[in-house]
Amino acid sequence: MEKAINERIEKWKKENTTDNKEVTNENAYESITELILDGKKFNTIKSEDIELLKNFKNLERLCLNQTGIQNLGSMPTMESLTVLELTDNHLSTVDILKHITTSFPNLKTLEIGGNHFKNIKDFETLKDLKQLTRLGVQFNPFSEDSNYRKELFEVLPDVKIIDCYNKDGVEVLSSDEEDDEEEYEEEDNTLKNFYEADFKEEDDEDEEFVPNDNEDEDDDELDDDLEEEEIEELNKEEDFDGETKDSENAPKEEKNNKRKQDALENNDNETDTKKTKVE
Repeated sequence: MEKAINERIEKWKKENTTDNKEVTNENAYESITELILDGKKFNTIKSEDIELLKNFKNLERLCLNQTGIQNLGSMPTMESLTVLELTDNHLSTVDILKHITTSFPNLKTLEIGGNHFKNIKDFETLKDLKQLTRLGVQFNPFSEDSNYRKELFEVLPDVKIIDCYNKDGVEVLSSDEEDDEEEYEEEDNTLKNFYEADFKEEDDEDEEFVPNDNEDEDDDELDDDLEEEEIEELNKEEDFDGETKDSENAPKEEKNNKRKQDALENNDNETDTKKTKVE
């Protein structure tokens, strides 16, 4: 933890050093209001760490999320601290909650979810934090009970929000989440204004398309008329083909009939000839 704190101090000094102004560790201790050490791995808070933390007289927010700590050691009293984040660690005992109460008496927000607390009653010790209004405890073993918020509100009646929900079950965003949402809306509006300005002229040139139901009806009627005309034409063609075939077949029939008639006449003539010879 000591190394992580010193890195934060050096970063602040680098950001605030100018050609005409040189900053010191003392300046950093007085100016730094947030100490975010998320993800820095240290299991315990040592005496050296405690001595360093004592120097931050105006620290308002301390974040030790995902650091792997199992206890808080002998944390100094930090009356300026209003936000403490200890999520996703290995904290589990009521003594830790008692230590939080004594070391940070003006705490308004405590995020301690993702640890190993099993008993809701252990949190009753947080009653001594008179300004505590927001509490995060999700992903502790006791939070598997669907009624855990209701029970916690009964144990801590002065707390207003537990895991982003108030006593009425209404979701309430934190200030950071509200800032993120406002920033997103601003970006969204900026992008929207850009597109509207960029394509306004093109949109004005385009004629608005208005569907015309009458046109669809006219198209249907036209299709029906065309179908009827096509059918009539086909019928005419069939009649014409039939007449053509009849006219083509007529001479043939006439010729055949003439042949039959000639054959009959020849037969009659032959018969008459035979009769004459006999006589």
